Formats: sequence, C-alpha cells, structure tokens
Amino acid sequence: MSRPKVIITAKLPDAVEQKASALFDATLNPTDTPLTAAQLIEAARSADALLPNVTDKITADVLGADGRRIKIVANYGVGFNNVDVAAATCAMAIDVAALAMPGMLWCSASQKRLYPHRSACCARSTALRNACAASPPSTMGARSRTERGVTPQR
Repeated sequence: MSRPKVIITAKLPDAVEQKASALFDATLNPTDTPLTAAQLIEAARSADALLPNVTDKITADVLGADGRRIKIVANYGVGFNNVDVAAATCAMAIDVAALAMPGMLWCSASQKRLYPHRSACCARSTALRNACAASPPSTMGARSRTERGVTPQR
C-alpha cells in the first residue's frame, strides 16, 4: 500500500523532515523558498496533506481548487491566522456531503430511526446548503425529525 503524500512548504528542523520522510511520501522544501499561490493550489491537487508554516496563506482558492486532493492542512507553528477558516469549513462540509450516501446511518446506535435512509439524505442536503464560502456553515443542531420532536405523518 502506498504512503500518503505530504507536501511540506518550508524548511523544517532536520528531525521533523526525517520523521515525515520516514512516515509519508514527503515532498520537502530544502531551499525554504516561499510557495506562490499557484504552487499551493497545485500542492492541494497533488497531495493528500499539506504542512504549511504560518507564513503560507491558505486561501479559499487553495482549499476550493478544482481537483483538490488534500484532506488535511496541518500548520507547523502556532495559530491559524494564515488559513481561511470559512473556506476550510466549506471544503470540509462539501467532502462530508459527498460521503453521505443513502443507506448510511448518521446517528448513534442508541437512536431509533423510523426512516433511516432519510438521515443521510438530510445530512447531505444540510451540509451542501450550508457549504458556502460567503458564510460558514452553522452548527447542525438537531440532526433528525425525532430529535426536533417532529413525528412523521403516515
């Protein structure tokens, strides 16, 4: 099985780079040259994970790139002011919605569902409806009609 591909955008301590190379198919930046916006977009398309430092701007263009492959952005450093959080939230919501297949149960095992197939459909439509870079998704709150106290009409 192939190892996940990780792109590291800046020169990191040797021990960190060695560990990353041992665990992942890591692409390093030994010259510590800052990546351009176009290079960051290409990194989002070609890797499973992106390890930027706090000086790299992870914008909506990077996170919303067509053909985006990255599933995680892990900053090396303190803070996340360099990441467009709204775009990251929307990218995550779209990925979750794409995984919400009919037949999946989006509830705990202890919940009783009258119509379990509707649960995934509801989760998918809620996530897609909320997935917008202009306004980040709100919390989902009650996930089902049962949780909201609404009983289905027969």
